[in-house]
Amino acid sequence: NLKGSSCIILLEKCISSNVAIRPASSSCPWSPRWNEYFLHHKSWELLQEGGVLPLITKRRNKIGGFVILMQDDERAIFAKFAKSQKEERFPSLLYSVVIYQVLSRADGIFVDIHMESSRSTFYPFHSKHKSTTFSSIHEQVKRRDKDCARNVRSRTNLMTALDRSIVRPNLASFHPNGANQAEDVMRLIKLATCTKRKLRFFNGSSSANDLLCHMTKDYITSDSFQTQAAKLTIDENQVILRYSGSWFIMRVDWYVLSLVCLELKDQVHCEEGRTQCFRHLSFFTVGFIDLYQSDDDLNYNALNLDDTSAGGNEHCGESEIATEIESAHAANFARACYLALRDTLAPITSLQADEVEYALSSCSFTEVLRTFVSVEDLSAHLSSHEQTMTGTKLGAVIGTLLQVVPGSNDEIFFYHGAEIACLDELTTNNTPDDVHDDFIADDVESFSVEQTVEEGETCFPHRPPPDSDNPPLFFRFTLDQKLVSFNEILTLKKSAMLAAQVSVFIQGKKLPPSHAAVVSKLQNALNSFASEQTLEKFRYLGRSLTENDFKVVMGNVTKTKHHSLVMPLEFFISRSSLLVPADNPTGSNENDLDHGFSILMEELDRAAFTVRASHESFLVLDDSASRVVLPYWSFIQVRKPRGCIIVRVHHPLGEAAAQEQAKVTQKLVKSICDKTNQLLLLDSLYSTKNASDLLIPEEEEPTEDKREANSTATYSCPVQHRTAIPLHRRCAPQQAILEVETTILQNFVISNRRSIFVYKDESSSIFYMKLNWNKISDAEDTEQNPHIIELLVHGCDKPGPLITDQLVSLLRRKLLTLTLDALSNLLKKNPFFNLLSSDLAFIKTFSNASNASREVDHSSTLPDCTRTYVLPPHVQDPLILLLMFRQNICGSTFIQHLHHESCSDESDAIQIDEDQGDIGIISFSKLPDFQFYFNSSPSQLDPNYQAMVTLTGKGREYARQAGSGIAIIEVNLQHGNNSKCQIHVGKKADAMNRKLRVSKSDISLCADESAKHHDQFSISVQITNTTVDIDVIHKWVALSLSQVLAAWSIERHLESARLGLLYIEKKECAQNEMINTMSKFTSFNEALPGLQALEDMVTVASGLPHPAIASVE
Repeated sequence: NLKGSSCIILLEKCISSNVAIRPASSSCPWSPRWNEYFLHHKSWELLQEGGVLPLITKRRNKIGGFVILMQDDERAIFAKFAKSQKEERFPSLLYSVVIYQVLSRADGIFVDIHMESSRSTFYPFHSKHKSTTFSSIHEQVKRRDKDCARNVRSRTNLMTALDRSIVRPNLASFHPNGANQAEDVMRLIKLATCTKRKLRFFNGSSSANDLLCHMTKDYITSDSFQTQAAKLTIDENQVILRYSGSWFIMRVDWYVLSLVCLELKDQVHCEEGRTQCFRHLSFFTVGFIDLYQSDDDLNYNALNLDDTSAGGNEHCGESEIATEIESAHAANFARACYLALRDTLAPITSLQADEVEYALSSCSFTEVLRTFVSVEDLSAHLSSHEQTMTGTKLGAVIGTLLQVVPGSNDEIFFYHGAEIACLDELTTNNTPDDVHDDFIADDVESFSVEQTVEEGETCFPHRPPPDSDNPPLFFRFTLDQKLVSFNEILTLKKSAMLAAQVSVFIQGKKLPPSHAAVVSKLQNALNSFASEQTLEKFRYLGRSLTENDFKVVMGNVTKTKHHSLVMPLEFFISRSSLLVPADNPTGSNENDLDHGFSILMEELDRAAFTVRASHESFLVLDDSASRVVLPYWSFIQVRKPRGCIIVRVHHPLGEAAAQEQAKVTQKLVKSICDKTNQLLLLDSLYSTKNASDLLIPEEEEPTEDKREANSTATYSCPVQHRTAIPLHRRCAPQQAILEVETTILQNFVISNRRSIFVYKDESSSIFYMKLNWNKISDAEDTEQNPHIIELLVHGCDKPGPLITDQLVSLLRRKLLTLTLDALSNLLKKNPFFNLLSSDLAFIKTFSNASNASREVDHSSTLPDCTRTYVLPPHVQDPLILLLMFRQNICGSTFIQHLHHESCSDESDAIQIDEDQGDIGIISFSKLPDFQFYFNSSPSQLDPNYQAMVTLTGKGREYARQAGSGIAIIEVNLQHGNNSKCQIHVGKKADAMNRKLRVSKSDISLCADESAKHHDQFSISVQITNTTVDIDVIHKWVALSLSQVLAAWSIERHLESARLGLLYIEKKECAQNEMINTMSKFTSFNEALPGLQALEDMVTVASGLPHPAIASVE
């Protein structure tokens, strides 16, 4: 259709029929036709790239002026009218046809160009004709085609890195050769449009700038970046057309890509007296259509490499990319600032105010907590710039977690604490195991936490992941909604509401885990500060604390810096005879564990160092603690569900002091826990009569050198009472212990332990006891007691009087009785045994020792130990009478003469006055050799000494009534009230010779009435008793004296009758004549003087009775 053509050229001849088409298959042979030698023809091969053919087709048609003759996926044929330079004189010959064909095959891209030969030129195809039209067209088209193919190849190479970035392999594996990438980048940036942006960096802090640079580079290659991008492996120090740094490739759209260079060199810009540091971010944007340019077409000097504007030449997609990077860079600037401040090796110490302002420009602050700060001291009277005690403490609390950001006018703080595992800590702090716990405060604040941290990660990595919304941890504080600096906090002078605000990127979202963890720590720190103020106030209440006060105190202890430890509990179970952990009850053990817990609580209530705070908590104060002003807070909590005791100690002097006090508390509580198990073991011991190895170990047989086992069980009870009882040398210790165990302690014996006994006293306290004997090391003298019997009472409490008094008294009496029995048996076998002074002392002190070991009512009348008997007046020489008494009483087999070691003194001396060689007067204070002993076990009489037993029926009755034991009888003779007694040997009184009749009173003992019998002899009988009936012994002695007095009187009467000394006074007879009945006795007396008196004496003696007189009817 020629209607629309503006210019029609008429060719002289057609050349298309002479052009051979190159075959599409490489297997088909191809050679030019013979008539093609009349045409200009050139061919060349291009780099095989998929986009070359479409690009050439588009450029040839729209820019080169070629007409498309034929086009498909593999081939394109173009034609063009080329104006000849040498045919200007022939207008009809100005234009020649140029046919251009390009073929894309598997083995390459082939280009063929044909043009008709020039007229009037010899050898037109010779190589010397280089200035022809065809040569110019050939060189230009060939150069453009090859450069285009190279550009496409470079784009393809770089796009390969971009496409592989979707899989996110290691960036170093995108291109094996960074130098090739540099060549590709240099080729493409020649064709690109350059724009620049300034990114803000820190002034003078290389570490912070490096960190910020890494963050920006990581963000560009992260999934959060909205544009597909990849980092090239070009050396950052390599200069490419005056650019060096980190190179990135970005896909702006399907046909447009941008090469981005983040420069590493800091540049300084001064504005309004402030110095700002920045780095260029250069964008080189190139479209696919821009690749068909030749290097010769580019004027390198004309390249606007220093253009920093984002004007009309900037691609719209590139502008959005740059804006996104700038926005992310601002957030990274805040992160880098925060991390640089937290750097432990080389922290940033100075920041400009505009840097802090820029860092906070991407952040907003949200209020996360508030607490009321009470000021109750005299701080209001201080100057405005003077720090207060409350402000200093509050500042110290804040300073434990936060630090002032330099350059922020002391108004911005950053977290400088240790890195923590956020989720673990939040779970630990905000998930109490028991809502009824006394130490769980009611006002614990919970935070909405975004669970984005995987298990094991920390909240504060050195460089946060670029795709995480993890803002820096900057804080600021307000007092009564007014923003304050750190100095204003230190100078706080009135009570106010303190609020903390934390930095976030987006308002209204949940706090990141790092923020929630730090806010929780800050909340705990501020709560700890408020709680410490509360505890300090309650400390001065001392013992006046009420239940509500304790509730407040316990709720505040856990918020402060305190030391806590857990003590697991275990209780002895009698049913299984084992210690069972309290946190793992099984089946029937649950009731037993409940019993253990109840005993534990009772013991904690009874302890002197505990004060009940709640149903399961106690305040523990050691002996050194004041009860008026409490020096510390030490609580124990019995956690029955967990089977443990939790110790919590807060000390005003700090954590070190709290830790030391916790050890003291733990030791005190452990003693209570041990005592609880001891009580359980004692209860089982008493009820089963079987001892556990936990309470009483199995002991070896005691020996002479080792009588008490050294081994102790885990819960052996301490010795609560110890009594040492001396053992007399006459008693063997083994036999004594055996006798005591088989008599007194028989009902308390334990079946599986030897010589161990269990007893429950009047207060229901249970004890176990054992007897040991020890040899006294310094007992060398045979007179001393070489052994002691020791009673050991083991238990948890002090024993009562039933053990300390009654049982000990019973044991003492038993041991005394055993010694007494030993002496009794010894005297029974040998009545002439010479007792040692220790034996005699034992007998003499027996009564006092026995009475001291029992409860004696001293108000009751005690038996009289000494009795005095007055002899009749006619007894003037009682020496023979006493000798007869000794013989008579020793013939009873129960009472024997006492033989013992002589311990005589001056009072025992006898003075003898002789008269012409005969003994005249005997003087003494104490009658010697008149000591006897009563033994309930009678001895056999020595026939050589006395052949006849003087024991009468009355004496046998007294022997039965006297009981068992030994008694010492001491007989002494006295004359009136004189201290010394004088006996006139042979002195006689004839008063009895003149009596017709003898009454009983004449030959009987009289009562001791000193006033009436001041000139008469008296006999004193002193009895030292042990266990016999002293009244019976006195009666027995009195009987023997009466028998002897009667016998002595009869012998004297008979002697007087033989000597004719008997007579009756007339006066007396005259008086008797008045009585008729007396006439008969007078007649007999005249016939046989003294017969009637003898009859009276025999009658009186027979009634005593007397062993030598018998009455027969």
